[in-house]
Amino acid sequence: MNKRDLQDLIEHLRRHLGERLDAVVLFGSRARGEATEESDWDLLIVVEGLPRSPLDRQRLWLSVAPREWRACAAPLLRTPEEWYRRVTPLSLDIALDGVILYDAQGRMKHFLKKLRRQIRHIGLVRRRIHGQPVWLWQQGSPPQGWEKRLQEVAKT
Repeated sequence: MNKRDLQDLIEHLRRHLGERLDAVVLFGSRARGEATEESDWDLLIVVEGLPRSPLDRQRLWLSVAPREWRACAAPLLRTPEEWYRRVTPLSLDIALDGVILYDAQGRMKHFLKKLRRQIRHIGLVRRRIHGQPVWLWQQGSPPQGWEKRLQEVAKT
């Protein structure tokens, strides 16, 4: 798979999901440039009106994904309410190195930009310990009110 294949995937998803498709972000080793040939393609796909059941979401992915993407992609399907209204360790990682492939209304770009600003403001840094990325406080301990400041990103 290459950049052209990613563009084809986005067009395919747009055709099948229409205006329900909000954003697609590449994350993980491929976004960081650390992938091997065997690495999967981690994709955050934000879609309006997803079914609640993880199994039904997987079925949806299999019904809309091109055949060549079904085995090599690791899709994370979220509704806008699930994604934009809560800050998680994964959203911190995606804010740092996610690659926005599609952003219908610029919402993802805005959200990740605000999140990066708060990461810097509260002094969070991502380091590797034993080869694994972990989040640490730049000053050794968290500043007062850090949780509230991070969650405020999801409220605006």
